[in-house]
Amino acid sequence: MAIPVAKAFHQPRHVGWLAASMLLPPYMAAVGLNAFRGPGTWIGDLIEKGVLAGWTSLPIWVGKGIAGVGLALWVLPLAAAIVGAQLRSVDQGVVETLRLEPLGRWQRGMQWLRLLRPGLLQAWLACAVLMCGSAVPLHVAQVNTLAIAVWKVMDQTAVSERGALWLATWPFMLISLAVGVSIWRMLRTQPVVSDVVVRVPPRSHGERAAGLLIWACAAFVPVLIALWSVDSAAALRSFWRVSGVAMRDSGVIALCSGIAICGLAVWCAWRGSTTWVRIVTATMVAAGVFPGMLIGVLMATISRGLDVEGTVFAAGWVVLVHVLRFGWIGCVVGVFLARSEPQSQRDHRLLDGAGSFTGWVKSCVGWQWGGMVAAGLAGVAMSFCEIEATIFVQPPELESLPRQMLGHLHFSRTSELGAASFYVGVVMLGIAAVAGVLATWVVNQIQVSNVPVTKPDQGKSQP
Repeated sequence: MAIPVAKAFHQPRHVGWLAASMLLPPYMAAVGLNAFRGPGTWIGDLIEKGVLAGWTSLPIWVGKGIAGVGLALWVLPLAAAIVGAQLRSVDQGVVETLRLEPLGRWQRGMQWLRLLRPGLLQAWLACAVLMCGSAVPLHVAQVNTLAIAVWKVMDQTAVSERGALWLATWPFMLISLAVGVSIWRMLRTQPVVSDVVVRVPPRSHGERAAGLLIWACAAFVPVLIALWSVDSAAALRSFWRVSGVAMRDSGVIALCSGIAICGLAVWCAWRGSTTWVRIVTATMVAAGVFPGMLIGVLMATISRGLDVEGTVFAAGWVVLVHVLRFGWIGCVVGVFLARSEPQSQRDHRLLDGAGSFTGWVKSCVGWQWGGMVAAGLAGVAMSFCEIEATIFVQPPELESLPRQMLGHLHFSRTSELGAASFYVGVVMLGIAAVAGVLATWVVNQIQVSNVPVTKPDQGKSQP
């Protein structure tokens, strides 16, 4: 699925729009697909006939398949972005040679698969690392992964006896350590971005249409299915009466988390490639791939040891947990913005003594602010939908909309879940639209600022 989506969103400035579906809850697509197998639907009737025929485990396996497909649609933008970068790196001479060669469609497709093999392997590895600790909606579908097994055992064990259980999380620790070290080495060795090279990969109208259709299935279709699954307009109105406080509390925590993540983007963009930026970025990315429920258990244990009391302090602790989970967004965006500054502009700024924060603000914020705000908006969306760590650290006096939605998932309250998913989806897509516009503007600014300027008298002999 990543190849047609990557061809549809081939330009770097399309990345903001491409990532729209990742701002939705990870279980959103699975919830929508599950609506098609409910009682009275033709898929539900087929499952019922299969159970009556003796396939008693058929509903469980269908649920597992839906959970896997839903997560695949959610993580699709990451794979498409990596494959898109590989597409743009293909030499134009090779592209022209393939176009002129008298090859059939199958042979040409196989040649392109060989050219894209590094990107496909990287995309598969990145998605596997990101998904290895996922719990929702896998645990609802009764998929027994290592992360869910450790979570269940920890939930059934007293806090004082959990020390030995952390040894069982060594695979996740090893993966996070490997990711952090890789990011550290990459930030040390990667050169500063001096230009944004845009090569348009060959694509047909059919490929573009297929890519847009797949992307729409991940971004828009789940929201529409959620609306379709609502029994009546009364359920949409009752959502605000039942979950209005939860929507407010979750929104406040998400807003504070987004501001903190935006602050990380500002700091990384200002400090550039310093050692501390590399350390913080590598640490945040490593924490981002660590299972969310284990971060929640760890931070809940620490909060009990610190005796965190009071609603304000407890809410601040939840914000800290969300920043640990999604702070990598601000760090990665900030590092990208710092490395996208033209080398000539950077040299002149440092020669003029504008290396301070004030000097950086005057010379760079004018074209970088959109990326920082977009990172903060992405942090707001991810924090609002966070559920795996929040259930461990959020105090009872604070309402949580994701926690309510998890209850709807467990007890199959289809109408209530549909109403909540619809409103959350509309809000998240609105945030994604604003972030996409800002990301497109920033990338356009980077491309314009890195275009070499030819003086009118350049190349003429001087008297």
